[in-house]
Amino acid sequence: MKRAFTLIELLVVIAIIAILAAILFPVFAQAKEAAKKTSSVSTFKQLATSTLIYTSDSDDVFPLAYSWDGGTNTWRWNFTTSCPNGWRNDGVRNIDPRRSEDGLHWSNSLMPYIKNTDMYAQTGLPVENTWYTGAITPGMRPTNVGLSMNGLLHQWSATAMELPSQVPMFSGMTGKHSVVGRALTNPAINCAGMGQNCNASTNAGTTAGSFAFVWFWDAGISAYSYGEGMIFSNSDSSTKFRRIKMSTNSAAPTRDYYSNPFVYGNAAGVPASRWGCDFGRGFYEDCVFSPNKTQ
Repeated sequence: MKRAFTLIELLVVIAIIAILAAILFPVFAQAKEAAKKTSSVSTFKQLATSTLIYTSDSDDVFPLAYSWDGGTNTWRWNFTTSCPNGWRNDGVRNIDPRRSEDGLHWSNSLMPYIKNTDMYAQTGLPVENTWYTGAITPGMRPTNVGLSMNGLLHQWSATAMELPSQVPMFSGMTGKHSVVGRALTNPAINCAGMGQNCNASTNAGTTAGSFAFVWFWDAGISAYSYGEGMIFSNSDSSTKFRRIKMSTNSAAPTRDYYSNPFVYGNAAGVPASRWGCDFGRGFYEDCVFSPNKTQ
């Protein structure tokens, strides 16, 4: 005659299952996060490689970081750009001259080289769609963009860089989200009043001691794409995930100058300040993103 389980035996089995689940579920979550990170590292690498192919077709010059405003004769250094070009059916960004001008932006000029715009999104990041809710140009689909180009490479020659393996070309500097249909360059050079000569190689339009570049950060968005770090693709296409855990104490800041862009931030990883370094040019530039680094 078969004997049934007693209530105590059943409770013991349930307790064991609960303990195992409590142990394994965090491991599964970490494995899932690691898989997303690995997928994004691969995507960044492909994008960086495609960009180097672009430079070989463009006199060894990196893609333009901004679109051009022919009305004011300046670069749109502080604007987001439609990606893909012209998807907003608003009678402005889907027609010339704006459409041709936005076509200069890296997010659009690289498309013939990457073919797949899904490469602009980081795997598994939340998607934000608060920018535009109007009509979409027939046959077009807004791209989810979850990475940014280093704006200090705007109009910069790849052969003019001494340490390409240390200067990011693309990074997760949009924070822990992808944005529908708009691409941002971060950090960026403040091109106001500089005309076509806005670039980091000559410091044109600025004076020593006042190199003008800016950070753009969405309020409250964490800089940590995965875990406590983000992905960087350098100017030689080398790509890796970099831990950038930042101090939460402004009096005791993070001092990893050349790999962590941030001085300090809050516990969620929202940055509050960035580092500047003097590379012997008489003024401070961004420690991580400046192409003027020398050995």
